[in-house]
Amino acid sequence: MRRPVVFFLIFIIILAFFSINLDCKSKSIKDYKKIEIEGTVKNYERKEKYIKYYIDKTMVVSFKKVDNNIKIGDRVKVFGKEENLHNFFIKDFNYGRQLLSKGTERYIILDKINIVGKDKFYTALGGIKERAISINKYLYKEKSDLLNAILLGEKSGIEKETYDLFSDSGTSHILAISGLHITIICSILILLKGRVNSVSSFIVLSLVLILYNIMVGSGASTSRAVTLSIFSFFVFFIDKKIDKITTLSIIAITMIISNKYIVYNISFQLSFLAVLSLVVYTKYIKIFLYSDILASTLSANILTAPIVANVFKTFSIVGILGNIVAIPFIGVIIFLDIASIIIFFINLKFAIFIADINSSIFSLIIFALERIGDYGKNNIYFSGNIFKFVVVYYSIAFILALVLERYMINKNKFNI
Repeated sequence: MRRPVVFFLIFIIILAFFSINLDCKSKSIKDYKKIEIEGTVKNYERKEKYIKYYIDKTMVVSFKKVDNNIKIGDRVKVFGKEENLHNFFIKDFNYGRQLLSKGTERYIILDKINIVGKDKFYTALGGIKERAISINKYLYKEKSDLLNAILLGEKSGIEKETYDLFSDSGTSHILAISGLHITIICSILILLKGRVNSVSSFIVLSLVLILYNIMVGSGASTSRAVTLSIFSFFVFFIDKKIDKITTLSIIAITMIISNKYIVYNISFQLSFLAVLSLVVYTKYIKIFLYSDILASTLSANILTAPIVANVFKTFSIVGILGNIVAIPFIGVIIFLDIASIIIFFINLKFAIFIADINSSIFSLIIFALERIGDYGKNNIYFSGNIFKFVVVYYSIAFILALVLERYMINKNKFNI
């Protein structure tokens, strides 16, 4: 069943690209129009010069300072000017297509916003998120921005120098909620709850993951990881084996059918390619390397490195070392952060004690990443269009995967 599903995924991807190109040709007229909408604020992002409100599938951008009282869960009426996303460029960058790839269907520059009610569900979830953010700020001070990004997807306070630090050390994925974070959350839940050996356990774990996904913004990589985790819980519960490539392909097909523009989403691309790379190559690399972390890090980079190089025009040659140093501790940092937030309501002194330990660990990791990244001295920079190189690279990687699979089947070393 695996190969038909994979080939169907490839067909869906090609069809999506073809359909998007048709959309761009038919909807490329520059068009602004006054618009009025009503919806629920599901997330927001505050910057120094603007505020972004995510209202259902609409992004509302305010350049005014008077809107700071709007919170997650507020039902609002928005008046503003709508931008045509099919012809929305910032210099040479197709910003409209990026927004569409994230599920945003409208972009509105705000004129006026009025609160007309409350959504109890999002108000409660937003309240939990904002409370956790404020507790982190109290407990962790200058490190709270990083912790809020890693745990809650709140990146508003992170400065460019911090992004550069993680980028130079090849660990920038740590700052974006992805499969790594969901795996850690799942591990913590299983540690607290125990094995998924009952219907109630499965329901509780699934609900926590779904709520967490909504709270952090339901990004492409997070949604993929949550869906795959829930499915893995389910097949483990019913005592069945799961073909990861087939499952991954089905999830990708579902997401593309739901939003064809997601094929242009970098998080979507990197998320699926990283997992695919882990599934395909890790078992071969582990023949020569006995370190699971090293084998996994090398494997994940095989299919993601070309995307990083093509999109960001830079690649950290010390990324493997950076990940080996950072990844084992990220789980500890997230666990201690969650523990300190919970204990904050029980015993403030103990919460501060845990936060101090966590801050010390985090400081050591940041110190190590600063030395590894060395302010970009270990980066390779690319100029011009390297798309042809990327196509050749993936063709070789695909052929290599098929050859290795056939070889190992013939040798009966793996049950693939």
